[in-house]
Amino acid sequence: MFNLVKSMQDNISKVYIGKVNTCRCGCAGDYYYADGSVWDPKANDGRGAYTKNDVLAQKKIKTIFNRVMKCINADIMGDSDLAQKVSNVFIDDTGIHVDAGSRSYGVYFD
Repeated sequence: MFNLVKSMQDNISKVYIGKVNTCRCGCAGDYYYADGSVWDPKANDGRGAYTKNDVLAQKKIKTIFNRVMKCINADIMGDSDLAQKVSNVFIDDTGIHVDAGSRSYGVYFD
């Protein structure tokens, strides 16, 4: 199992966190990219732009990936409170997507 998780971590291209039941265009959430790109709403004279922040991007990628894995395994790990909050889990050719409580999480792979 560890090799599978490690392989998944090594192939993340981006992660998403936002409001549940909304589109994923970025208006209701944020993307963080493995190349260090993050959305900075203050950049470009307040119009927003992607900027490089490797530390923030890697921190968010790790946090969101761990949260997704925890949501998927909530029942198995005996976390009944979290398991009750998980309303949707989607695994497709783009990645893993989870809705838990009021938040939507996505982990996208290369």
